[in-house]
Amino acid sequence: MSQEVYETTVKLIKDQLNLLPRYCNQQNLCGLSIHHPMMMYSLYYIGASKERIIEASESYLNYMTKKVTREVAHFPQNVIDQQNYKNYLGKEEQFYNFLDFFEQEQNRFENSQQFLKYYLNQMPSFLYSEAFHCIIKLGFFLEMNLTDAYPQILAYIAICNFELMSVDEQKPALSVSQIIEKILDKREHFEQVNLSGIIVDRMKIIDSDQVFRDILSHPILYEGEKTQKELVDFLIKIYWQTSNFTIMHGFNSFLSFQKVLNLMNDEKQAFQSYFIGLMSAFITTFKLFDYSNINKQINNIQIQENLPSYEEIFKKVALSNDDHDAKTVYALHQQQLKDPNNKLFQQKAAQIAKLI
Repeated sequence: MSQEVYETTVKLIKDQLNLLPRYCNQQNLCGLSIHHPMMMYSLYYIGASKERIIEASESYLNYMTKKVTREVAHFPQNVIDQQNYKNYLGKEEQFYNFLDFFEQEQNRFENSQQFLKYYLNQMPSFLYSEAFHCIIKLGFFLEMNLTDAYPQILAYIAICNFELMSVDEQKPALSVSQIIEKILDKREHFEQVNLSGIIVDRMKIIDSDQVFRDILSHPILYEGEKTQKELVDFLIKIYWQTSNFTIMHGFNSFLSFQKVLNLMNDEKQAFQSYFIGLMSAFITTFKLFDYSNINKQINNIQIQENLPSYEEIFKKVALSNDDHDAKTVYALHQQQLKDPNNKLFQQKAAQIAKLI
């Protein structure tokens, strides 16, 4: 991974961010949810050549983006400031006004980390808003230290903001596994919930379901890295078992969650909110898969012998035209580094690379 390739990657990402594409909620193909920054950095991470990264960038942007400038976009012109910004949260038409606000606010803080930390804690729904796209993109910006992009990601987070459900501290605290078991016990109920729209719409429907809220209002029995490992082990097993698109986003988001956790004022509360989002996403897949015997299935996953090396996997995935492949393999490899004995990460990466 040469400095020249890294600089090229950063330039491609910054050039795309400077287009300030219009937020596109209906198709989720353009605008702020675009996967370009994540794809570019992931290709760099897995060792793609400079030429391949440039080619992938051009191909992706030609297909996915619409260049809408501030002058031609139809957005209201009003001033957002420290006193009124909360009144505009959750309003997508306020993106450019939020961008102006956060660009000015960044200069008010001693450093960019303080700036980011302050506003992330004011808008904690970013932990799973927009079907995890906000936190995934934020995680990559943190990884690359793209401080110039912080106002844009905060503006994105602001327009996607929503009110998180509350936790009932009078209820007994439950472990990750216990809450998942309660959810699976209500599988028949969740299979009957009428879901429609894209992932974010389906998650909102589950979020508002009373049975879901009753279960997820239990406090989490949070024990730091031990609880995090319990959750990521569940995620990779479910992802391996289903290869589901929604589950993939949940799994990919976990790495970004780990990167932002030190910016949150209350680690346990942040984990609880994030976990609620993951369970919401998980439940949206109940109509697609038979989870009646899922515990037995995921606890009996077999690891193949002589798995392809990550070097082989990286080389193959670098040529993929699927913008999700590189960033998912990046996330899998990162989790493997944290837990070298869990070969399921490597096995899933090899499957994505079509090497097994």
